[in-house]
Amino acid sequence: MNIGIGLLFIFGVSANAENGPSLLVDMSLEQLLNIPIKTRHFTEQLNSAPRPLSVYTESTLHRNLVNSSYDLSLLVPNFSMHRNFGRYQERPVIRGVASIVGESPAGILIDGISVSNMTQSIPMQGLEQIEVLRGPEAALYGRANFSGAINFVYKRPVQNNYAVVNSKLANNQYRTLDFEGNIAPTNTTALLLTAVKQSNANSIDNNLGDTTRGYGAEQTQMLSLAGTWQPSEHLAFYYRATKQDDNDGHIPAYLQNREFNNCYLDTSIQYYCGELAAPKAVGYNSAGAPWDLSLENTIERQHLEASVTQNKFDITFTHARSSLNNTTGFDGDLYELQGVYTQLNKHSADITSQVISNIYFDTGRLLIGASHYSLDKFNQTNNAFDFGGPISVMAGAAQSVYVDNTSLFASVDKELGNDIKLSVDVRYSKDEITYSSLDNGETYSDANVWHSVSPRVNVSKLFNIAPLNSQWLAYISIAKGRKPGGFNDNLESLAFENDTERARILGFKTFEEETLISYDIGLKGELIANKVFFSTNIFYYDWQQLQLTQSLSYVNDSAQNVRVTTIANGGKSHNMGAELELEAALTSAFFTRLNMGVTQTELKNTATTAHLDLTGNGDVSGNRIPNAPQLDAYVGLYYQRTLASNLHLSLSSTFAYESKRYVAEHNLATIGDFYRLNLMASIERDNWAVSLWGKNLNNDTTPESAARFGDAATFFQTRALGISLAEERQVGLGVSLSFH
Repeated sequence: MNIGIGLLFIFGVSANAENGPSLLVDMSLEQLLNIPIKTRHFTEQLNSAPRPLSVYTESTLHRNLVNSSYDLSLLVPNFSMHRNFGRYQERPVIRGVASIVGESPAGILIDGISVSNMTQSIPMQGLEQIEVLRGPEAALYGRANFSGAINFVYKRPVQNNYAVVNSKLANNQYRTLDFEGNIAPTNTTALLLTAVKQSNANSIDNNLGDTTRGYGAEQTQMLSLAGTWQPSEHLAFYYRATKQDDNDGHIPAYLQNREFNNCYLDTSIQYYCGELAAPKAVGYNSAGAPWDLSLENTIERQHLEASVTQNKFDITFTHARSSLNNTTGFDGDLYELQGVYTQLNKHSADITSQVISNIYFDTGRLLIGASHYSLDKFNQTNNAFDFGGPISVMAGAAQSVYVDNTSLFASVDKELGNDIKLSVDVRYSKDEITYSSLDNGETYSDANVWHSVSPRVNVSKLFNIAPLNSQWLAYISIAKGRKPGGFNDNLESLAFENDTERARILGFKTFEEETLISYDIGLKGELIANKVFFSTNIFYYDWQQLQLTQSLSYVNDSAQNVRVTTIANGGKSHNMGAELELEAALTSAFFTRLNMGVTQTELKNTATTAHLDLTGNGDVSGNRIPNAPQLDAYVGLYYQRTLASNLHLSLSSTFAYESKRYVAEHNLATIGDFYRLNLMASIERDNWAVSLWGKNLNNDTTPESAARFGDAATFFQTRALGISLAEERQVGLGVSLSFH
């Protein structure tokens, strides 16, 4: 898929817009509070939604230089997301609910429909807004929305003709070119085309390896076409088709090998204690690789929606399909050692069919819905070993998983009088998971069914604060979430000493769902009418049946004691914290934003075999959840003024902070404090805008993330740490043109 600049300008110039979007869309605080959202499957305003959520409009994303999901996470209180082995393995962390194994704890939604494995690759272009919901959302959105959800809401075609072209240039050959064109052929139809091409060259040199190719190269191309047809006042259809290709270089990760270990040196495993630093020199080998060392994604998505609206009634039917084909090859030892090459193959397709009906009463609302979701995914890991002789390729097991989920759900809002409202959401789900594994010519398969009920109860009250000429909304919320269970499909292919040993180990073949009960108390409103808005809340989580990586010992068919890695349930965590979002219009020209989040996590009654092997005692109770920062903050200061007729100046300065994170449950190795300073200056006039911007101007090179690994020099027996390398300072220029 190629997106040519000539096509963009031809389409753009031919468009004739009457009311196209502003290049630097400005929104008053009053307008921001009245943003329409559909996080509960009906339209309501942000300031009246009784739950902890954040909404970021197109203009907010622009002002804060949000170009990726990683940038977005800096804005949101108690939301952390960092590159982990490039754009392959990132998982959002909301309120300290982190996970390395099993399914992602945070749900990803596109236009309100769950998708899998796409967070890191979603371009920010073409979005109307992003809605981040904190807390379990299983009641309304189903499986995999355990700790919260991020909803990417795309623009829909409108009854106007317009076109906008944006381009950015920066160091490290960073280039973006995107186009948005809307046309309304009739008064009942409209089309919207969005095209994106963005790339950057290697930003980190390969100093120690056998190739001049470095790390960090990324390229994304995306083409999306949306259409609407409204044949009558009460009937409307919407369709969107998207195709996206990603082609990245070698994953930006490097191994801190065994030579850096500084604690538990008297054990065979060893470890590193302390803060991880960015390596001074890095390298990987590629000369003997039997496959390309790169990351390639092909993503396709179709979304069809039909809706009927009446005065007291509406019904919406949605059918959506998403697919991902991924191949990732990399130097499997992660450093300049000539040893291993790894190839990861991942393919998935999910299909959702959903019908939702709202019935409106004078004192409330009733929602009834049904959903069917299926996920078909395939994984295979191949390794090639290069120890100076002929390269030996070992194909891993071909693992397939099919998920069939059927849900019935309902939601009730009821006015109780005195501005008190009761809201109850509940979902019943039947989750059937079937797996098959092809290993060494043998096929193994099994299936299991999980039944669950996921409720949420909200009680809210609206207060009129007469001295401030404003209204405050207070709410209490209790919800239950479930993270899907699954299979350890690597166990059946093992060779055991006898049937008794086999039966013992296969008793661990299934792991159960995690459960989370959340308690929220929140308050939101205006401190000064149309001047200062705040939203704050405190929360407590009771998180049980944690899915942990554990090692099982067994006797194989050669009478040897060996180990196998599994996922097993065990232990729990108590998470508690608070969030604050504050937005204020200081003057007619100055606007500020302050977001803060704090989360305290503590493991309870939890033990792991990894900690047992390292310390002789597996108990990690009292330790914090790994990869979960305790504190984050975001401060933004924005200025806008008119210089002359239709000529506007905009300035923005933002600073983000995130506290240290532990790498693993041992709480020994840490990722240090994370700082980001961004600046932007823009000039806009009628149909053009020019901006100068800088990201990470303080050039913080703190590693993005890290994970336990093994050093290939000791056949992966000695512990090492795989470090994901940070992006360095970026300074660039942006140009926008609109045609109308």
